[in-house]
Amino acid sequence: MDGRIHRVARLAFAVCVASYGKADRDAIVVAEVPAPYREIFEGWVANDQVASVWAGFPYDRLRLERWCVWGGPNLGDLEFHRGGRAVLRGQVDGEQGAFEGTIDVFDYGKLCYALQELDFEGMKARYSDEGFDVEESTLTATSPRGTKQIVDHGDVGPIGLWTLRAAFDGVRARIHWEKAK
Repeated sequence: MDGRIHRVARLAFAVCVASYGKADRDAIVVAEVPAPYREIFEGWVANDQVASVWAGFPYDRLRLERWCVWGGPNLGDLEFHRGGRAVLRGQVDGEQGAFEGTIDVFDYGKLCYALQELDFEGMKARYSDEGFDVEESTLTATSPRGTKQIVDHGDVGPIGLWTLRAAFDGVRARIHWEKAK
């Protein structure tokens, strides 16, 4: 569907939904979410369903690496794994090192959903301004189908890529990190 038509359709949907009560509106919005993500938008997952929800996500591992190209330090290497394992090589509370934590099923699922909705798979493999003293980041998603990696040299990639990095940073801030053993 052409982008303009899609925006008009979403606006029409929003206007129609505005006449419903909040509970009805929330139910309609959740119903719009694709099956592998619907349960995380309902706000809870039954204990006996957690493993199947994790298994339904398309990605096994999500990784965001950042570094300063011109001889600067590695600014961070953040990994999220299906099942909840989170690994950070970077700085936490002023201390540089390797850290471990847990990402919950809701945040992991929303990151997977964002990758899908923002067409991560359709983005180019590299965006660059060809400068040499700029920050560079690499966003990688690994699935059973393979690995997709996007390098953004100079923060010149599309807004969807910037949005994904911001989402990763938001999730990183919510995780309780402990020094890796």
